[in-house]
Amino acid sequence: MPYYFKNYKKTFVYYLCPKNGCTSIANMLIQADGNIKLLDEEADNENGKEFKSTHHLADPTTNEDWAPCEAKIKLAVKRDPVERFISGFKNRILYHKDLIKTTHWLTGKFENLTSHLPEVPSMDTFIENFDTYWLNPWVAEHFQTQTHYLNKPNDYTHIFDVSELDEVRKLLEELSGKTIVLPYLQAGGNNRYLRFNREKINWIKEKYAIDYKNGWC
Repeated sequence: MPYYFKNYKKTFVYYLCPKNGCTSIANMLIQADGNIKLLDEEADNENGKEFKSTHHLADPTTNEDWAPCEAKIKLAVKRDPVERFISGFKNRILYHKDLIKTTHWLTGKFENLTSHLPEVPSMDTFIENFDTYWLNPWVAEHFQTQTHYLNKPNDYTHIFDVSELDEVRKLLEELSGKTIVLPYLQAGGNNRYLRFNREKINWIKEKYAIDYKNGWC
């Protein structure tokens, strides 16, 4: 996953973590950079031109795994692991139908190794076959731990919960001197109702125990 290094009034770096408001933040980085026209281009791209995601248009510094970056302001956004998993399931599995895809933005075309399983599974089926579904790079990307993407909280000067994106907006306005509008993006499917029992919640907590241990919750 990329991080974004910017030279505003102070040097600034934001580390992206999927399902933690990253598309909304990438959009605000484009605004902070003064590249509003790029957002119009993105709308054109979605209407038939070559597609470039918001993350790409925000000009990431690197697409590598987590690596330290020196900056005066270091930003991360965290999310409760259970809430993040549920949001990922609703948005990526049910809404975007990632399990049907055979091309990934980073790895290119890939072999569908989960074709013997339901492409739009129930939560029970998804959890029961999670290790197999993980072979799909879209699942591996969006359901990886926050620790994988963010490392440790003491690497940052500013940490906000995903419910505090307006604080991110205020910070970017202060640093860039630009007026920034907070968009709420990649929320498709989040209005779906799913029934959860204690067993499922405990499974998620166990799967993401390292995030609870490191304070990404």
